[in-house]
Amino acid sequence: MIGVAIGVLGSTAIVVGAVMTVSTPDILFDMPAVLLVVAMALFSTFGVSGKLPKAALVRHFGQASVRAGWIGVLVGIILIFSMADPSSPDFVEYLLRAGAVTALTPLYGYGLDFLARIISPQA
Repeated sequence: MIGVAIGVLGSTAIVVGAVMTVSTPDILFDMPAVLLVVAMALFSTFGVSGKLPKAALVRHFGQASVRAGWIGVLVGIILIFSMADPSSPDFVEYLLRAGAVTALTPLYGYGLDFLARIISPQA
């Protein structure tokens, strides 16, 4: 149990530390992106909870997080293209910022999968 805690906390600290060398860690956080990935992964896991052994549910959550992250990218791209105003003087800045937020969803998905594999190494 201590090894799992060290693995989870250490991995998280490495990512936050890497970001802090160039910026503040708040650039890694977007609440709608978090909610999209976590909610989709939870609903997917709940959907298979009667079919998988309990030991495999954490692993399934991680795999579902990755898929949810990529769905989040598609949703983000659709939102970017539907809301972009090419005549705006801030168009390029808008695209860059919106693209950065869109890229967070697979980061969250792969991050959760990484942590799920630490918590449940074998399914």
